[in-house]
Amino acid sequence: MKNRSFASFALDLFGLVALVGAAFALAAALRYAATAAEPVLLSAFTYGLFTAVCAFLVARSLELGRVFRAARPAAPMLAPLADNVESLAERKQLPRAA
Repeated sequence: MKNRSFASFALDLFGLVALVGAAFALAAALRYAATAAEPVLLSAFTYGLFTAVCAFLVARSLELGRVFRAARPAAPMLAPLADNVESLAERKQLPRAA
């Protein structure tokens, strides 16, 4: 948990609370099935689950953005090419097996 910003940690906690709330709303919807409260509880479950997923995605986006801002530009992978063959380094001779 080190090197995490307060915003991403707070969004993770908010998402966890929303996920627990969605689980309780689903459990209550199953308990009160076929009553007038069921549609309200199912919509509360949907909103809670959507809120949790959005909070987790925003928290991950914030962390990725922080990593990308702090990252150094990548070094070129290829060495610069020489203008002609004579300027290239000599190949090392390997010992031959007898």
